[in-house]
Amino acid sequence: MDLFIQASPLRDLYEKVAAGKRISEAEALRMFESRELHVLGAMGNLACQRWNGRRASYILNCHINYSNYCVLNCRFCAYAQRTQDRQGFRLTVAQIVEKAQAALALGVTELHIVGGLDPELPFNYYLEMLQALRRLEAGLHLKCFTAIEVIHLAAWAKMSIRDTL
Repeated sequence: MDLFIQASPLRDLYEKVAAGKRISEAEALRMFESRELHVLGAMGNLACQRWNGRRASYILNCHINYSNYCVLNCRFCAYAQRTQDRQGFRLTVAQIVEKAQAALALGVTELHIVGGLDPELPFNYYLEMLQALRRLEAGLHLKCFTAIEVIHLAAWAKMSIRDTL
């Protein structure tokens, strides 16, 4: 057992997980509220290895950005552009489908679709994009939009987040 685990306030839970015992709701809440990331990761690894052995898996994923125009000005972002910037882009639904088809031809099984908070794309654009991608292949997994994009879409469409989703 490494020194971080020995000195951790979660050591008792680590030992419980290592012994293959289930944790209670209260213990799960303790873990959730903890900042002991090293120990939490070690516990997760123990549970994963117990379940899967030393076998690993992966997916083939393709990341498609539909736009890089954004109304926010996040200090850490080197991606976003204003609508007047030359480096800005906005893909059509047909262009997104073309990129997705090329990815599928390579064996991709998941598309990750994100973009900036585009001030000009209508809500229907997003619906058309998702519908077009859904028609491509039955088993294709779509992982679309960040939480802030969903909030932006909801505000743009004057809908609740629940209805937007």
